[in-house]
Amino acid sequence: MNNDGGINNIKGRNDFRCLIVEDNIHAAEIMAIFFERNGIASETAENGKKGLQMYFDRPLEYDIIFIDLQMPVMDGYEMARRIRGSGVLNSCAVPLVAMSGTYTGDTAAKGNFDFFLKKPFEMRCLTGIINEIRRRQ
Repeated sequence: MNNDGGINNIKGRNDFRCLIVEDNIHAAEIMAIFFERNGIASETAENGKKGLQMYFDRPLEYDIIFIDLQMPVMDGYEMARRIRGSGVLNSCAVPLVAMSGTYTGDTAAKGNFDFFLKKPFEMRCLTGIINEIRRRQ
């Protein structure tokens, strides 16, 4: 990949872990493939309830959590609210990324999220978020 959002722009790839909470299997697959190709480990959950359980089972496992805002069973807003309010280890510090094709970044900013990723997402935007998290660590 080239420098407009590819492998050379992701810093500290080898020890970075992502949780992708997305009910659209194709969108989750695209993200997982992108991460794998860039040496980033990722896991997926198809709804907020499952994603929340994965986080609570291993709260220090994930460097960032990507959360779709509109999902069945438990939406992204509720998942983020429960993470932030849980008091579990890094629950206030783990970066949460809201993902939506219909909402805006302003809407996501009100819901306990650190970043917003518009869907369909551009690889350079995804890379930019990961690089920003790596800079903060």
